[in-house]
Amino acid sequence: MRQQLKWGSPYSPSDNELKLLVMDSFAPHKNTGTKAVAGSSQASIAKFTAEQKIREDLKKELHIQNITSSIIPGGGTGYVQPLDICFNKLIKGLIREQEEKHWDTHQEEWKAGKFTKPRQRVLLTSWVGKAWLKMHEIHKELIIKTFRQTGLSLNPDGSEDYELKIRDLPGIEIGDWTRQDTLDPIIIPGKTLRF
Repeated sequence: MRQQLKWGSPYSPSDNELKLLVMDSFAPHKNTGTKAVAGSSQASIAKFTAEQKIREDLKKELHIQNITSSIIPGGGTGYVQPLDICFNKLIKGLIREQEEKHWDTHQEEWKAGKFTKPRQRVLLTSWVGKAWLKMHEIHKELIIKTFRQTGLSLNPDGSEDYELKIRDLPGIEIGDWTRQDTLDPIIIPGKTLRF
C-alpha cells in the first residue's frame, strides 16, 4: 500500500498528513467478503481466513498512514464521485485523442496487424499516462473545483460548505452537523423519527 501511496498522492507515505480515501459502495471497499459457513470445506475456511487477514492488515495500514476512508452510499456515486461527475468523460476523450493520433501516423502497420495484443496493451498504458498528464495540465482548476463542489476537499469544520454544489440538489443547505439532536421527534404510531 505504501508504494501506491507514494505514486498516487503528493504526500510522502512517511509524513503524517491527514488523508481521505473515498470509495464507491462496492462490497470489497466496505470490508465485506465471504462469510465462513458451518460445514465449509478446509479450502473455503482457508480462503475466508486469508481474506480476513488482508482486511485487518489494510485497516491497520490505513490507520498507520493517517487515512480516513469514506464510502459513498449506494446510488450516490453519480452525485458526489468526482470521477463520475467530471473526469471519466474527460480522460476517455484524451485517451481517444492519443489513439487517433497513433492510428493516423501508423495506419499501415495497424492494417497489417503488426500491433500484437501485448504491444496494444503497452500503447494503451502510454496513452493513459499522456492523457492523465494532459488532463492535469489543461483541467487543473476544474479538478480542484469538482472536488470542492462535491465536498471532498472542503474544510471539515463546515466553514466552506457554501461551496457545495451537488447535481440535482440545487440550493442545498448544510446544517450544523456538530449540533446535538435538539429537534422534537416526529411521532408516528409505533415509530419515532428524528431529523
